[in-house]
Amino acid sequence: MNFTETWLDETIQDDPKIEGYKLHRGDRKGRVGGGTAIYVREEFEAQKIAELSSNGVEMVAVYIEKLNIINIVIYRPPDARTYDFKEILIKVRVILKDVKAPEPTVILSGDFNFPFAKWKRNVNGGCILEEKTNVGATRESKVQFERLSEEMDNFGLIQIIEESTRDKNTLDLIYTNEVSMITQIEIMKSSMSDHDRVELTTNIKSKKGINRSIESRNTETENCLHKLNFNSDRIEWEKIKRELEEIQWIEIFKDKDTNTCLIMLLEIIINLCNKYIPEKKFITKSIIPKKRKKLFNKIKMLRRSKRTANNRKKEEIDRKIIEVEKEIIIDKKEERSLREKRVIENMIKKPKLFYGFIKNKENRENKIGPFKMEGKYVTQDKDICNTLMEQYNSQFSSNKKQKDAIDNIFDNEKDDDISDIKINEEEIQNAISAMDQNSTAGPDGITAKFLIKTKENISVPLAIIMRKSIDQGQIPDVLKLAYVTPIHKGGSKLKPENYRPVSLTSHIMKIFERVVKVQLIKHLKENNLINPGQHGFVPGRSTQTQLLDHFCRVYEALEEGVRLDTVFLDFAKAFDKVDHNILIRKLAENKIKGKLGRWIKEFLINRKFRVVANGEISEEQEVRSGVPQGTVLAAILFIIMINDIDEDIKRCIVRCFADDTRINMKVKTEEDKKAMQDDLNEIYKWAEKNIMKFNEAKFDQMTCGVTEDVDIEPYKTASGLDIESKNIVKDLGVITSDKLLFKEHIDSIVLACKIKQGNILRNFETRKEEIMMKLYKSQIRSKAEYCCLVWSPSYKRDISRLERIQKSFTKRLKVWRIKITTNA
Repeated sequence: MNFTETWLDETIQDDPKIEGYKLHRGDRKGRVGGGTAIYVREEFEAQKIAELSSNGVEMVAVYIEKLNIINIVIYRPPDARTYDFKEILIKVRVILKDVKAPEPTVILSGDFNFPFAKWKRNVNGGCILEEKTNVGATRESKVQFERLSEEMDNFGLIQIIEESTRDKNTLDLIYTNEVSMITQIEIMKSSMSDHDRVELTTNIKSKKGINRSIESRNTETENCLHKLNFNSDRIEWEKIKRELEEIQWIEIFKDKDTNTCLIMLLEIIINLCNKYIPEKKFITKSIIPKKRKKLFNKIKMLRRSKRTANNRKKEEIDRKIIEVEKEIIIDKKEERSLREKRVIENMIKKPKLFYGFIKNKENRENKIGPFKMEGKYVTQDKDICNTLMEQYNSQFSSNKKQKDAIDNIFDNEKDDDISDIKINEEEIQNAISAMDQNSTAGPDGITAKFLIKTKENISVPLAIIMRKSIDQGQIPDVLKLAYVTPIHKGGSKLKPENYRPVSLTSHIMKIFERVVKVQLIKHLKENNLINPGQHGFVPGRSTQTQLLDHFCRVYEALEEGVRLDTVFLDFAKAFDKVDHNILIRKLAENKIKGKLGRWIKEFLINRKFRVVANGEISEEQEVRSGVPQGTVLAAILFIIMINDIDEDIKRCIVRCFADDTRINMKVKTEEDKKAMQDDLNEIYKWAEKNIMKFNEAKFDQMTCGVTEDVDIEPYKTASGLDIESKNIVKDLGVITSDKLLFKEHIDSIVLACKIKQGNILRNFETRKEEIMMKLYKSQIRSKAEYCCLVWSPSYKRDISRLERIQKSFTKRLKVWRIKITTNA
C-alpha cells in the first residue's frame, strides 16, 4: 500500500500499525505536512533503498527481492520548485540505473499534481498523453512534467491511470514497466482524503499461490496422447514409419465408411505413440545439475569439518566456503545464460518456448479470471469456464426466418463448376508440409509433429479417408469438435467479453481443409470470382495493400481540390454470425457444387465446441452459426459470404479486409453526399438480406480535405442515427487523422514497444549485443515497422520518439569496444 501526504515526521516515532504489514517511511524534513509511505506485506521482506525530502517534495523507495520489484512513491506539491523536483528525479534515475539484469518490475506512483495532463487508456493497458490544457499549468509545472515524462521514457515506464483522481483532474499517476501485471484498476472515494483512492489488482502470487501446483487439464474424452513427449530425442521415428508402411490400408479400409476408417486410424496412431514415444516428465521441483550438487555437498562437508576445527582452520574453511559459493553463483548464471540463448535462438521456430519462458515467472499468476458479474465475483475455475462458454454461445445468430430448401442446391452441375477435387498422396503431403510442427494438438490429440515426421507414410491412409469423406459426404464428429481457449484482448480482465476465443481443431481435418482450400482459391481466381476490393486472406494482398489503396485515393482527392468522405463500418461478431443456409447458397452461386459443395455443407453444420480454461473444460455446445473459428477454410468461406457486398453500389468505392469494411467517395456537390448515403443504404439492405448485423455504435466517419460550399454533415446508420464524425480513426491497426498526421499512431507504437522492451529486460539476464539485437529485431522492431510505408514520419519530434525506443534499448547492451591509441 502506497501513501502520500502522510504528515509523518521525526517527532512521530511510533509507526501507524497495519497488521501483517511493515511500514517504510519517507518523511518531510523541516516543516509539517507532506510525506510518503509504503506498507509491504511481511511475507515479502522489503528493504528500503532510498528516501529523500527536498523542500516539500518527498520520495521513498523499497526493493522486494522475493518478487524482484522496486516500489517508489513520490509526493510533489502543486507549488514545487523545478530544482527540488529535479532532485527527486535524479534519485529515481540513480535507483533505476543501478539495477541488475534481469531488470526488476518497477512501480512508481504518487500525487504529482499535474492537472493539465489528460490521459487516454490504450488497448494494451497503458495510457497515452491525450492533451495538455491550461488548467493549473504554470511554466514551471510544465517543465517539471516534461522532465518526468523524459525520465519515464528513458526507463520504459508507462503511465496506467486514465480516470480523474481529484475532482475532474488526474493528479495521482502510476508508472510501471510491467503493464500485464495489472488485472484491474478501480478509483474509489476516500473518507480520509480529498483525493480518490486508487486500487490495483495484480497477478502477483501470495505464498500459497507460489507453491500451488496446476493440475493437468481434464478433457475427459481426450486420449492419452497429451501425456507423451513428442519433442523427445529418444523417439524411434524410423520404427513408427516402418510399421505404418507395412499396413495394407486399402485392404483394411475396404467397404468401410469414413467414420469407421478414422476410428481405426486413430487407434493405430495411439498404439504406435504409446509404444515408441516416452511420457512427459512432470517436474514438481527444480532439478539441481550434477556439478552444482557436488558443490553443495562440498559446502556441507566443509561446514561439518568446521565444527571440530581450531580457530585458524575455521578461517581457512570459511574462505573455502566463500569460494565454493562463488562457484555456485557462476554456475547458476551460466545455466541461465545457456537457457536464455536456447530460447532466443529458437524463438522463431518455437515461439511457445519463448513466450512460455516469459510467462512462467515464479511469482505471477497466469490464470483466467476471476470475473465480476453484476457486482459478484466468479472465482471457481469450473464457473469461470462455464461463464466463458455462455459468453461465446451468446455470439451466435439464430435465424428465425424460414430456411431455404438447400438439399438439392449443389445438383445441376455445369462445365465451369468445381464439383470434385483431385486427392492423392502428394496433395496430402503438401498440406502436411504447410503445418507448423509446434502448433497445439486438437481434440483428437494427434500432434502436428507426428504428422510431419511420418508424412510419407501417413499420407496413404489420409488420402483414402479424405476421398471417402468427399465421396460419401461424411465428416466424423471428432473432426468437427473445437477446444476453445480464451485469450485476453485488452480491457478489464474481470470481464469475460474481453477474452477472445481461440479454437483448436483437429490437425487431420486441417490437412483435408488445406487440400480443399488450394483448389477453391484456384477456382475463384480463374473465374474472377474474388471481389477486387477484398484484401483479406487473398494471395498477394494484405493490410498494407488495403491501406495504401485507401490513402492513394485520399491523396488523389486532395490533389483534385475536393474532399474524400469515408465511413468505416463494423460488423457485430461477423465470423460467428454467418448464416449457414445463406453461405451454402452463395457457394452454389460461386460455382461450387457437386460432391465438394455437399462436403463443405457437411463441414459447416453440426459442429460442437468446448471451452478449456484453468485446467477445466465446459460441456459441449452446438455451433449454431458462423464460419468455423480455428479452421483453415474459415477465411475463404467468409470472403465468399461477403463477396457481393458492393453488388448494388452505384458510385462509392467499397474496400474490405475480411470483415473490416469501409466505403468512401469524393464529394464535390450536395448530390454526391446524397449518392453516398444511397450507397450506404444499399449496404444496409445487403446486411439485412444476408442476416449480418452491424454494430452501429462503432461506425466512424472521417472527412479528409475541404470542398467549398458543401457542409460536412453526418451520414446515417440503418436505424437513422447519426454516424459520429471523428478526427482520429484506427484503421487496420494504423491510427490516422483527418489531417493525415500519424502522431497518435506513433504514440501507440511507442507505448507498445515500451511494453515489449519491459518484457525482454525483465525476463532476460543476458545483455550480450548479438543476442539482444535478435530480440530487438523480432520483438520490438517488427512492431514498430508494421505498415510503415503508410505512416512513415516526417516531423523531427516523431522521428526522435521512435529513435528513443532504440536508444533506450541499446544503451543497456553489453558492447565490447576496442580502444585504439596512436603515438604522435
